[in-house]
Amino acid sequence: MPIISMRDARIGFSKNVPNRLVQRIWNQVARIGFFILLCATYVHAQSTPTIGEISPTSGGAGTYVEVWGSNFGASQGSSTVTINGTSVGTANNWADGVLGVVLPAGLSSGNLVVNVGGVASNGIPFTYTATPSIAQISPTTGGAGTCVEGWGVKLGASQGSSTVTINGISVGTAFNWAQGMLGVVLLAGLSSGNLVVNVGGVATNGIPFTYTTTPTIGDIAPTSGGAGTYVQVRGYNFGASQGSSTVTINGTSLGTANNWAQGILGVVLPAGLSSGNLVVNVGGVATNGIPFTYSTPPTISDIEPTSGGAGSYVQVRGSNFGTSQGNSTVTINGTSVGTANNWANGIL
Repeated sequence: MPIISMRDARIGFSKNVPNRLVQRIWNQVARIGFFILLCATYVHAQSTPTIGEISPTSGGAGTYVEVWGSNFGASQGSSTVTINGTSVGTANNWADGVLGVVLPAGLSSGNLVVNVGGVASNGIPFTYTATPSIAQISPTTGGAGTCVEGWGVKLGASQGSSTVTINGISVGTAFNWAQGMLGVVLLAGLSSGNLVVNVGGVATNGIPFTYTTTPTIGDIAPTSGGAGTYVQVRGYNFGASQGSSTVTINGTSLGTANNWAQGILGVVLPAGLSSGNLVVNVGGVATNGIPFTYSTPPTISDIEPTSGGAGSYVQVRGSNFGTSQGNSTVTINGTSVGTANNWANGIL
């Protein structure tokens, strides 16, 4: 069958139809074609994944990178994120306008691209660093027993032969270690200086750390209680064991601690204390004080009468009842006697 071009068709068509009508028909066809092209362009633009920005724009293994944009899809599915053409693996989170990935080892610098259903987004340059580095540490001051956490990149999946030093002295074995984070408990005998991580013979940048030998309390829990309450005290430079060291509240010793280490100790409160600062004294050196509220339980000294029935008026004498009843109760054999006729701190 011979092929007839649109031009031939138009010429043939125009021989039998007035020119004005031909022109109107072709104008209508052109408008419809333009509308279809416009719709197709719009649909394509709406479905194309686009990256607006990424943060950070550099990092290494263990770095968390967040990507903002549009048309990523509600979930990852078969979509991918690549840097310089290499997949970064499964995303930590994925939504239509934002996603987050933790970078694996073995990447290289290049464009970060999101590919959704075979359609690639624009690329944003990312600098992949293979050298271990520390971004920050917390806290930046402490002593023996202080737990210090460090965040960085390319620290390695586990400690292995890697080390953490302060002023050139090893702090020992870390209690956790990952590509982007590690945690160590400081030993005694260190000094102030840069904290450095050495990974496979390659040293990171140094972050200044101030090492102090003064015993210091960071926090206590709880901050109130009475006789029998177990109180945990966290800080540093308490010493490896209690020895002659003491824990006091408002100047009164709490006796022997239940447990004692450089950075943490625990005590059970005895009776007869009063509210005031909790202080640890180590070798004659006192820590800072943390306020503790000591609550004394209510005590009944006597009741009168000691027997009776419905309608009997019973007077209760003692201490620490409170100035008014509020939600306090009086019970006999576990059953409430209801609202008191009168209520004072020492009698009701």
